[in-house]
Amino acid sequence: MSDTDVQLAQQAYAAFNRGDVDGALQHLDPNIQWRMSDQFTRTTRVFHGHAGVREVFAMFTDVLDEFRAEVKTMHDAGTAVIAEVQIGGVLRGTTDPVSYDLVQVWTIRDRQAVSLDVYATLEEAWSAVSTTPPDSSSAAISDSETGRLNRNP
Repeated sequence: MSDTDVQLAQQAYAAFNRGDVDGALQHLDPNIQWRMSDQFTRTTRVFHGHAGVREVFAMFTDVLDEFRAEVKTMHDAGTAVIAEVQIGGVLRGTTDPVSYDLVQVWTIRDRQAVSLDVYATLEEAWSAVSTTPPDSSSAAISDSETGRLNRNP
């Protein structure tokens, strides 16, 4: 993972947080494959290309006002960037803030993300990239007993 790869992911998150999907797409290969965890879809699903990315973004903004993707930590996984992320906002039509913890694995080639895979836990992400995590990166980010939805008080 290079500094350029990390910057690319950071710039894409910043664009999404501004609601600037086109700004995010400039960092994503036109043929990107975005594998979404069953955390957000009933089964694991792959979204293809820029149209697929727009569909993913719409999934969140259709149900959340004040949508945000806050990166907690980024990890060097050799050929990928692993980002621990908290997706959040306010449930549309309510005043109820919610957040979802997830982990995204960015595979970047030629200064564009060619795939983005979403996992429920950091362990799953490290396992998927077949790289041994540093000791400080081995904790899960979601509690299996409470599920992945965090309702803020």
